[in-house]
Amino acid sequence: MQASILQIANKQLEGTVLHLEVGTQTAKTDVIEMEPKLLAYLHKQLRNYDLKIEIQVNEEISKRILVTPEEKYNRLLQLNPLLQDFRNAFSLAIS
Repeated sequence: MQASILQIANKQLEGTVLHLEVGTQTAKTDVIEMEPKLLAYLHKQLRNYDLKIEIQVNEEISKRILVTPEEKYNRLLQLNPLLQDFRNAFSLAIS
């Protein structure tokens, strides 16, 4: 779960400050909980002990997450319009 939050988050490094934008307040809370371990890892791997993390909530990020099967299908249809022909040919329904 924590890794997926970091993958979805918008990340930007300005100097020694890593700015993270997450989609919900819950995600922000999760990042805050893992922040000590994350910073310890980054400090050690990057050999930069001045790094800091700032976390913001941006609800636009959560809108990009596809939840329902219909949302997922519509996104795939945008990527490949032939999917509709395939669905019609085999009389498939979204469930």
